[in-house]
Amino acid sequence: APKEEKPVMAPAPTPAAPTTPGEAGIEYGGTLKYLYGYSPSKNIGWPLDSTNTQRIWGTNFMFAEPLVQLMNDGSIRPWLATSWEIAPDKLSITFHLRKGVKFHDGTEFNADAVKFTLDAVIEAGRAFGTTWKSVDIIDNYTIRLNMTKWLNSFWNGVTATDCMFTSPTAYREKGLDWVKEHPIGTGPFMFVSWSRDQYMKFEKNPNYWQAGKPYLDKIEFIT
Repeated sequence: APKEEKPVMAPAPTPAAPTTPGEAGIEYGGTLKYLYGYSPSKNIGWPLDSTNTQRIWGTNFMFAEPLVQLMNDGSIRPWLATSWEIAPDKLSITFHLRKGVKFHDGTEFNADAVKFTLDAVIEAGRAFGTTWKSVDIIDNYTIRLNMTKWLNSFWNGVTATDCMFTSPTAYREKGLDWVKEHPIGTGPFMFVSWSRDQYMKFEKNPNYWQAGKPYLDKIEFIT
């Protein structure tokens, strides 16, 4: 009898190396002007102060970013968190944060910044965070989110616009009203200006944590 052949498993794909300026096939510079059918009813500087149209603007990773990215196939991709562990009882999850990330105001993205935003989500009583109880800082780049119970929709909440991070230093020094009008995140583009029903302008973040990105110098949404 012929010998049964076992299927060959393909190796897991290797993540692409970060691009660097001048890499073959990559063009840098220029301004992308994008005609967009919606204008936010107010500025997008405070993710928790969001309407449906603001969420559309916030989920494109323009100026603010989440801990992880939820992919179309349901998998979770590291982003501002590089790894995580779910407790055996599923009542807490520990995130290990990416080092070397800066907010657009030059301040550090760290455990304090994550706790600041997640505490605000808990205080605001967001529906996806009703089972979130508290946030502990383990060290400067590690936080633990404690929960009353685990929900299968947990990752949807962590990737929501409300959980994208803005500078706590700006909030503490200049207040909520200023932050609302001056979005300061960690994303590839920095906020320049906004005029309701006219435009929203961004420019390249020269200190973005992903080497060689972004490729464009500016993006202008025409609304």
